[in-house]
Amino acid sequence: MISNFSEVEKSLKRCLKEKVSITAATVVGFLIAGTVAFGGEPTNVEFKTNSEGKVTVKVGEGEGEGTPINEATGFISVDQYKTLAGEEGSLTNLLIVNANKETGEATFASAVDEKGNSLLGKVTAEATTNGALTLIKTDDTYKSIISELTIEATGFDAEKTATAMEAANSGDKVTNAGTITVKDYAVGMVAGAGATAVNSADGKIIVNSATNAVGMSAVTEATKTTTLTNNGKITVTKGTGISVAGNGEAKVTFGAAGKIEVESDASNIGINIAGTGTTTVTGAAITLAGAGKGINAGGNVTLENIELNFGDNATGTGIVYAGGGTEKETNAEISTRDIDVKASGATGIDATMSKVAKSTLNITTGIISTVEGATGIKITGTELGELSGGETPTTATVTTTLGATAGTGVEVAGAKNNTINVTLQDSLTKESSNTVVSGTGVKITGAENGEVIVNVNQENLEVKEGKELVKVENSSAGDVTINTEKAVELL
Repeated sequence: MISNFSEVEKSLKRCLKEKVSITAATVVGFLIAGTVAFGGEPTNVEFKTNSEGKVTVKVGEGEGEGTPINEATGFISVDQYKTLAGEEGSLTNLLIVNANKETGEATFASAVDEKGNSLLGKVTAEATTNGALTLIKTDDTYKSIISELTIEATGFDAEKTATAMEAANSGDKVTNAGTITVKDYAVGMVAGAGATAVNSADGKIIVNSATNAVGMSAVTEATKTTTLTNNGKITVTKGTGISVAGNGEAKVTFGAAGKIEVESDASNIGINIAGTGTTTVTGAAITLAGAGKGINAGGNVTLENIELNFGDNATGTGIVYAGGGTEKETNAEISTRDIDVKASGATGIDATMSKVAKSTLNITTGIISTVEGATGIKITGTELGELSGGETPTTATVTTTLGATAGTGVEVAGAKNNTINVTLQDSLTKESSNTVVSGTGVKITGAENGEVIVNVNQENLEVKEGKELVKVENSSAGDVTINTEKAVELL
């Protein structure tokens, strides 16, 4: 009996890979019932880079170094995960890897107990001074990977970064259906040039470090289109929710449930567009809680059907647009739903025109409402030099509807060889009662050899006594034209 007892004890330890403590009571219970049940928390797993640049894995919270993964340098392949999750692997009974070489698809999920509880806890990817680390990455065999895991990524510095998921090659795709937390020098999801990264409706990405932390990143190259899709939730506690860089084309789309919540830190950005190519953002729903920015963009961009939600104490800016440098003309199209700017000091859209002739900036919004001290749309011209033969000024058009305006609806600062056209129109989406302007509807600062045109085509406007629908700060500077096609009632 003792001999049999010892053999059973050894077998249990071997099968369970020392993830739990095997006591005499455990063995007796197994001999009686034929099964073993363990309670407690799920088991956490840590991946790191060691002194040789190899990736190590450590199971549980115990002290000591992790075990090097055979031939894993910088990242762990799907086949290497299959070995880890196999019968003799470190992650047996914790990680489930369903991989199909014929279709090139793989799914990562936690093993569960008989009650459906996850056995695998948090999976940590930590880059060290010894090298960068990517936790889940596509390759030549597995081109589409879905993760249902709970992941935390932490980098070491700007070069030795950590990445939770990466679609490495053109045509590849990674999908997050779990939770990813991003810390210092880390990225939640990367789509390489021509690849796709998707945060699914079940996916959550939490960005929580002011030091180079990004939730989703698109790396673009000329002739390739890189795609980011957010169908879930991105929370920016500190850092950037979505980043676009490179000289190619990027498409950023939001599903019906997709949203970004930008918390109060002033350095926070919902979407940052720094690429020199062309970027299109469609249907983004962004909530600002503080002094951060919803979208920070420059160059050639199209921002379509953007939903900007300002919290009661949000003093930040919904969209910041900078026209670009002096090398070539840029074209920007910005359209939003209604914007209600609820705190003094906040701005719905702050746009600066391009320095290059023939450049265009077109802004169309729903109803813009502002409290005292807030601004709905701010347009700033950029002085151009003398125009050559055939060149036309850089132009901006703003088409909007004033809602309750206690602050400033549209603020315009003209510049030499800029043409800025502002049109106030009736709402295209809803009938509304009369709009009271108790602040300033359109505020204009002209400039020599610059042109500002205001068209008042909105018929439900009421202006309080002593206030102005259109206020011109310096009527002698530049060419300012005001066209009024609708009657405006003075209160």
